[in-house]
Amino acid sequence: MTGYIDTVKTALAPVTTSFAVKNARRVYVSVPPEKVVDAARIMFKDLGARFAVATGVDTPSAVEILYHFSPDAQNLLVSLRVLVPKPELTIDSITPVVLGAAWIETEIHEMLGVTFRNHPGPARLLLSDDWPAGLHPLRRDNEDTKSAAAIRERLRRDGLLTAQD
Repeated sequence: MTGYIDTVKTALAPVTTSFAVKNARRVYVSVPPEKVVDAARIMFKDLGARFAVATGVDTPSAVEILYHFSPDAQNLLVSLRVLVPKPELTIDSITPVVLGAAWIETEIHEMLGVTFRNHPGPARLLLSDDWPAGLHPLRRDNEDTKSAAAIRERLRRDGLLTAQD
């Protein structure tokens, strides 16, 4: 296993800012936003790792995106950690390299407000077509999304819920 982790570390070295082995099955790699497509290409194309999923987390100064890749034969999960700074929240999509990332990038866009450049089609997946623009349910820095009650109140103001809803 250590040999493969060393291979990953060497392959990603040109595009990373830090590399942390949490345990024998988890590796976290920090990648600057401008290098995320290169890092995804290395993991997916060069090292043959399967794209598992991505997760997004709202932090005070950025949205953190973790792209999780699994070299299955190694029983390992490699997470590419990218901080997308606020307020811009724009990053290149990895879909030109990993088409399977389209769905989860769309979810991250809807829920957290990250815009993915070169995304093949950011259609709505989770929120209705009449959902208010700029209202991202998982963002903590928006007064309208601080609680379920705040979201309901915003939807009432926008005419999407009645007083009874």
